[in-house]
Amino acid sequence: MKKSIMLPLVWVSALIFLVGSTQSAYAANQQQSQSKHQVQQIKPLPAKGKDKKESKPALQTTLSTEKKKDRLLIHMKLRNTSGKDITLSYSSQKYEIIVNNENNEEVFNWSDNKAFTQELIIHDLKKDGELSFTAEWNLKDKAKKKVPKGQYTVQIRMLVDVTSDTDSSASPKLIASTVVELK
Repeated sequence: MKKSIMLPLVWVSALIFLVGSTQSAYAANQQQSQSKHQVQQIKPLPAKGKDKKESKPALQTTLSTEKKKDRLLIHMKLRNTSGKDITLSYSSQKYEIIVNNENNEEVFNWSDNKAFTQELIIHDLKKDGELSFTAEWNLKDKAKKKVPKGQYTVQIRMLVDVTSDTDSSASPKLIASTVVELK
């Protein structure tokens, strides 16, 4: 055979060899990669201490409202019910307030258009102590229009963490809601 024909055949053979070995290596790598990402079913551990009496939440959130002429005052309390002193941490946004109309559509979100710092506030809350906050809703919707008469659900969520050592089964109750009739 001539050298001019032989050289392209060598190149074609080398190219076929490289492509074939690359595909085999890729397939082997994919198979190995898939085996690493398989989901394993993990059975839950049996519950311990079923005979212990159920513990109460470490924190209890309460909510009350007070209708004024053109606004609704929203009073929130966070009470330490753990039976011991605890340490809380939170940012400058301590709570969130959301108001929904009768169709469960959000008409007010307290934190909309507000800015909050990232500072971390540490607060020691004594046994049976409480934190109190008051916010107000101007009875206007997100479009800044006065809401019509009707029933509205006010929900608050306290945005705090318990940082001190507490019973892990005594999870805090950080949400409260109430229905308000606007006439």
